[in-house]
Amino acid sequence: LARIGEQFSENKIGDFKYQRHSMTPEELESEISSIRSDMSHPYNNEKSPIGERNKAIDYVNTLLAAKARTKISL
Repeated sequence: LARIGEQFSENKIGDFKYQRHSMTPEELESEISSIRSDMSHPYNNEKSPIGERNKAIDYVNTLLAAKARTKISL
């Protein structure tokens, strides 16, 4: 039990690294343009598996919505 307790020591949290999860308007535009220009991307390829294509469409729609929100907040 003592060995198990050592693994959960309060001082062993580790390093905290800040990570930004949102994209800048420029990053959003770059990602959208990259996907739209890649004809083999599931977003553009109607022969892609339906699940994969739907995920790609949802992703692009999310990017477009985020881009629209940045224009409103500026």
